Amino acid sequence: MFPPIDAYAVNFASGNLHPHVNPYGWGDVQLVPQIAGVREATPDSRGYRLTCTATGSELANGLYLVLPQPRAAVLGPPPLPGDVRAFIQVIFDLPHAVGADQTSDFTQAWAVLANLRIDRNIDSPTMQQVNVTSQFVKGTVGTSPVVIDGVRLNTPGSLQQIDQALRLDGPLNYARYRPRWFIPAPTFVLDHAFCGYAAATTGHTPGSGELRIRSFFGIEQRDQRVYSSTALLPLPAGATIGAVGVSVMTQSGVGTFGARVRSFRLSLDRQLGSTPPVFDQ
Repeated sequence: MFPPIDAYAVNFASGNLHPHVNPYGWGDVQLVPQIAGVREATPDSRGYRLTCTATGSELANGLYLVLPQPRAAVLGPPPLPGDVRAFIQVIFDLPHAVGADQTSDFTQAWAVLANLRIDRNIDSPTMQQVNVTSQFVKGTVGTSPVVIDGVRLNTPGSLQQIDQALRLDGPLNYARYRPRWFIPAPTFVLDHAFCGYAAATTGHTPGSGELRIRSFFGIEQRDQRVYSSTALLPLPAGATIGAVGVSVMTQSGVGTFGARVRSFRLSLDRQLGSTPPVFDQ
């Protein structure tokens, strides 16, 4: 892993969207437009509770740093170039999901995503994004007949992903992820490392993900996974990243799901404005 240089960090406690680390003068984090009874974001003393109520089609709710457009002038916040190595970290807790009747299980997959996208229209679904996810499943995923009952790290849309990601924790029981008496809720740490160097030449963008579940007693469950993706292509020279952020999402679930997002951090492999490193081919 490269020595990371912090480029942006925000703690969402008490509904805060303003970064405490922001050397480039980028804007505050933005919520996607909220719709009562469909997607809602509720602040509390420790973060933002992102919730969706889905009816069987794709639905997401999220918090994004929308990055500047490329600019001709020297002054102003710089854009984030596509030829960069970026490291996104999301910390969340209190995952929950329930079926449409509020008593049955939410049987389709839903996930917390650490994502990076080319476009800046955060209210619109896009295919030009790469995600690392903490996926929660009590049933099947899409058209696969394989039943998964638990939490797993996943890299959806990756090339050559011929194996199924194994579950990190299970069977799925959301009560285990709530506080009990004096014991705080477990914390989920989702990391996404992205590399956009030479994407136009190599035809793909490599990356990796890591998911850690940390308990109050110091016990940590951990999984790591690498990926290679064409989702951002074409990524020509001079292309920039449109937005980075965290979201909760389902593609086909029915019911209510969500989690509390505690913090978000973006680190880079170099200072913006410096010359990208040259790697041996």
